[in-house]
Amino acid sequence: MTVPTNMHGISTNVMNENGLLLSDVSVASGAYAFLSLINHSCAPNVVRFSKEGEGIMTLFALRPIKKGMQIFDNYGSHHAMEDYSSRQSSLKFQYKFTCVCEACVDKWPTYVQLNMMPTKDLPVKICQKKKSVLNQHAIRQLQNGDVCTALNIYKDLCVLCEQFDKYAPCVELCDCQEALKQCFMIFEGFRTFGSDDVIEWTEITTKTFNGPEIGALNKFFFPQEV
Repeated sequence: MTVPTNMHGISTNVMNENGLLLSDVSVASGAYAFLSLINHSCAPNVVRFSKEGEGIMTLFALRPIKKGMQIFDNYGSHHAMEDYSSRQSSLKFQYKFTCVCEACVDKWPTYVQLNMMPTKDLPVKICQKKKSVLNQHAIRQLQNGDVCTALNIYKDLCVLCEQFDKYAPCVELCDCQEALKQCFMIFEGFRTFGSDDVIEWTEITTKTFNGPEIGALNKFFFPQEV
């Protein structure tokens, strides 16, 4: 059970022949001691991305995290994509626990279901800001992996995610979170279509951070571009 429940996938983002970024393509698995300590939520407040060409895994905040709050990762079952029953079933099968996150306790709808529900009474000013920041041109540019667009709207998306979070679950929050994740994906790097770069995996020995008196050595494998 140790490997399937604690290893994390190392992936790369690939651009197709039309110049659009595809979903993560898995290239390996790695043992990340700290990340394996983070519990699951179907409405996580952090997201993981692998640095292109390296073994570095970065945690990015998706929702407001106050001092002392627990951080929650997502193990693959997200409320926006799967309904309550499906999430409970898959998590119970793979990880042997019953999820009691806020999305499960309050039976949050999926994204499709949210779209079919009456619009929440959200502040007009925030909604207008969202339409301005996340317009069709910006969405297309993010899909094209445009770094300038990601840099230009990143901070605005962070603010919008924080403002919409108090109204969760809502379509507007989901849209902003997905756009923010697209920015993170671009920041961490991606492969262009037809790229034939070779990635060699080099063994690197690093000191663990268990305290200076321990000094134990663990071996990690990081890819190195040539």
